[in-house]
Amino acid sequence: MHVALFFLSLTNLSYDIMRNTYLILCLLSLNVFGQTYNFQIELVDPNVGAQEYLTFEPNYQATSNDDGLNQIFLNNNVTYYETVYGFLNDELIGKMGLLSCVNCDPNIFVQDLLSYNTVVQFAVQTDNNTELPYFYNSLRLNLNSATNGSFSSLTNGVVVTNNSSLSQIFIDYNVRYYAETFPSTYYELVCDCDAELLKQELDNLPSVVQFTEFVTYVFLLSTDDAQLVKAEVYPNPFKNVVKLKTSVPLSAILLYDVLGKQVVSANNVSTFEANAVNLKTGVYILRVTDINGNSITKKLVKQ
Repeated sequence: MHVALFFLSLTNLSYDIMRNTYLILCLLSLNVFGQTYNFQIELVDPNVGAQEYLTFEPNYQATSNDDGLNQIFLNNNVTYYETVYGFLNDELIGKMGLLSCVNCDPNIFVQDLLSYNTVVQFAVQTDNNTELPYFYNSLRLNLNSATNGSFSSLTNGVVVTNNSSLSQIFIDYNVRYYAETFPSTYYELVCDCDAELLKQELDNLPSVVQFTEFVTYVFLLSTDDAQLVKAEVYPNPFKNVVKLKTSVPLSAILLYDVLGKQVVSANNVSTFEANAVNLKTGVYILRVTDINGNSITKKLVKQ
């Protein structure tokens, strides 16, 4: 009897050890391989809260150039922050970023970002949308006519067009930015909404909208692009000849189409200008880097 009780106690002790070991391993696993959540952020000003650099020290944190935003990142264990590009309108370039946090509460993190409204215009968790390759709250659309659906005004923070049906959709989805690009029927818009739902509504308005498309983001600038080189490209738009003038010697000149595909790569101005002659009509994103590693991004239009 005593022997049986001894083995029973030993069995229970072994079970407790195994159970506790399993729990400890689970906790360690959560700490090391914690749940990662992904987000998109839109800044009020692309120069305030912009990506600065990443530090890979113990408990490393992503860093912006704004102390208040960095504190939010620290409080929510943000481990990744990078500026992404893809817009054609100058007012939007550099405003969007992607973020990740580990073992954070995604709802609290989004609330913290939105509460910091002097720096953050929009923030949303994107995990439910399978890590979108395009901006969550942005679209491009092409109108059937430049005179039907064009921008009229911004009323109470919402875009009003000269077409009542389109304006109602913009009200329903809180479209707050709507600007012509090239050609005159081609627009970019930004909303406080899910662009997938907005796209469905716009696609159901064929009398005004010819087609819609998502704004695919691209990674153009490296993390150490803290300074901007002065560069001038003219004429812009151009037809046959384009000129590039810079203040310092260049190390790289890259040109991307609106889908993020690199179409020109040159290490001097004359090579770039010669290759630009053969471009197809369209809108491009030009990235110029000088010999000191400083870069700037500009929109270039070929007619």
